[in-house]
Amino acid sequence: MEIKTMEYLPREVVDYKDPLQVATLFSKSMLSHTLYNLFVEAVNFNIKDEQKDGNSFPMILRVSVAGYDAINIEYNLFILALSKNFSPQTQRDFILDFAVREGIRERMKAPLFLCKLLEDYLGLVAGGKPYMPKNKAFVLSSFYRPIVYERIDGKEARQMAALTIKLDVLFDIIGDIPTAGTLVENMEHFYNRYIDFEQVAFGASKCREYWLRTKNHKVVMLKI
Repeated sequence: MEIKTMEYLPREVVDYKDPLQVATLFSKSMLSHTLYNLFVEAVNFNIKDEQKDGNSFPMILRVSVAGYDAINIEYNLFILALSKNFSPQTQRDFILDFAVREGIRERMKAPLFLCKLLEDYLGLVAGGKPYMPKNKAFVLSSFYRPIVYERIDGKEARQMAALTIKLDVLFDIIGDIPTAGTLVENMEHFYNRYIDFEQVAFGASKCREYWLRTKNHKVVMLKI
């Protein structure tokens, strides 16, 4: 089934100046529009990828979690979509503050603030387990779940920085928007789509071990 890109709801674009501005996007008056436009952006991104390559890897995947229906979305795609709430000239500043990049462990305050907002305040994101490095006496909080997917023939692999979204919470928030049903159908097109990849590693240590063991260059789902 061929699907078309969707239109966004009107939004007031402002200059990005400070990481704390992200909380405003999830205020009661803006929440439903923020999440609707975010997932429209994510779906449109995947549609364009699929149009370029029919075998492209969808960045929205259904996952099996006890107690609720959920999807994993690539964290950097979530951030890229959220950046559209800011003026074009300041979007890059927002992305650099919040995206997963090399050395991100040194710049965790903004991503952790966002994910605690999504987990504890909104209940939209399922919390990740803290990461404890081997032989270390401290624990690092995690704002995404590293997952490696390998093609069934073993010829290709890529790592996802996954945010686990609770579908019932998302649908409750955006359900009153007239075109929410179309958005949900388009999301289903991707998270129900068959892919010839399987999950082979989950969590920071297992993913690191996978790349070391296979001696493959680490390929991330969406590099920013």
